[in-house]
Amino acid sequence: MIVEGSKIGGEIVGIDTVKIYVQTDIKTAEILLDGLKNDKKYRVEIKRHREKRSLDANAYYWVLIGKMAAVLDTSKEEMHNTQLNRYGVIKLDEDGKPEFCMERDSENYLAYKHNHLYPTDQTENRKGVVYRWYIKLKGSSEYDTKEMSRLIDGTVEDAKELGIETLPPDELERMKAAWGETAT
Repeated sequence: MIVEGSKIGGEIVGIDTVKIYVQTDIKTAEILLDGLKNDKKYRVEIKRHREKRSLDANAYYWVLIGKMAAVLDTSKEEMHNTQLNRYGVIKLDEDGKPEFCMERDSENYLAYKHNHLYPTDQTENRKGVVYRWYIKLKGSSEYDTKEMSRLIDGTVEDAKELGIETLPPDELERMKAAWGETAT
């Protein structure tokens, strides 16, 4: 939950210990506390705020995907998933570990092309049925500015290699500046 308009402070209370305080209004505090269960442990995560990606950037990405798919004679969805496999972000579970799944290889070998999955190892059971392990990837709609920037930069380079005309660098930088962050 995002706590807008709240104040955060803290103090060092020991060599390895820091107390952090969040000051917010009563209603927000009640909502936060009502969601907690006494018999559960909780982990708090603090992340740097990043602006959501701009719709201009997303629209441009899909224009490039369409052009690349036409050149390579494939669907936009397959091209999109190819780009996610190249430049995408691994989906992490709540412990910060990559999420995996397993599919029956003989029936779903191409499943990763439609489900944001990256194929890794395969295994065979005692009956000779082959299964493939996949790492789950975040869909681009879940990307922050930095992640989307990497996806677009890679896609622009791939489009250029296919002879597809792309926006000039200054226009790409304008789109990134609209996110409040330039490429590094």
